[in-house]
Amino acid sequence: MAIFPSGVVMIAAPSQVHSLGAAASLNCPVVSSDYPTSCLTDGQTDRPMRASWDTMSVTLDLGGTFTPNLLGLLGHNIDHGRVIGVTNEAGLARGFGGRDPNCWIDLRGFPTSARYWTIFVNSNSVPVSICEIVIATATVFQHGLWVGGLTEKLSYPGYRDLTEYLQTYISMSGALVRSTDTSLQVDEQDRLKLAAISSEVLVSGGRVLVVPNSRINDIWFCEWPVIEEATYENQVLRTMGLPLYEPPASLVNGR
Repeated sequence: MAIFPSGVVMIAAPSQVHSLGAAASLNCPVVSSDYPTSCLTDGQTDRPMRASWDTMSVTLDLGGTFTPNLLGLLGHNIDHGRVIGVTNEAGLARGFGGRDPNCWIDLRGFPTSARYWTIFVNSNSVPVSICEIVIATATVFQHGLWVGGLTEKLSYPGYRDLTEYLQTYISMSGALVRSTDTSLQVDEQDRLKLAAISSEVLVSGGRVLVVPNSRINDIWFCEWPVIEEATYENQVLRTMGLPLYEPPASLVNGR
């Protein structure tokens, strides 16, 4: 059992992910019509957008003005640690580091009320590929403490990359599967937030974004589980079982 460094947990139901279905404009050609820009906002990670350049930018039109608190890239091939830039018409100009297979940036406290968002990468080692860009106003669990373990499985052998709190296995090609046997410490207000997310997914379906720890550069795009019954730790906090499963993501070739 591992207890991760202190940080809040962030979870976004499908209705909180503003980028789903957004129009995406790329500044360069895609390698073929099999890997179009529409892949970036289709809510799936089984097929990437594959740009033909190693330096590229893409602008998302969310269709309206939103104030998100996170932005993430899922299933990408951007070099580990390479700076990914983010701008919008509200004056935001931020950068964050790439990390396999997913990475994200915490936008809390920055000017984020905007409709148009541009993500850019310079001089990647290979032409840039991204399965999904997510921009969301996630629910923040201030009392959340993510505890548990993590397993990842690949269809092909890969190399091992040791990160801050987990071991990541990346394949040159194939599908990455991630799952957790975890629980979340919550108070009564947090429990009601989780119930609202569960109700939405039960009715409407869709996958859920989860940042297990805001201090760690990792974001999950999960199937939402049936939440296990809470067990009380004390009069304030309880522990709720919340196992997660992230469906296979396409790992793009060319690393």
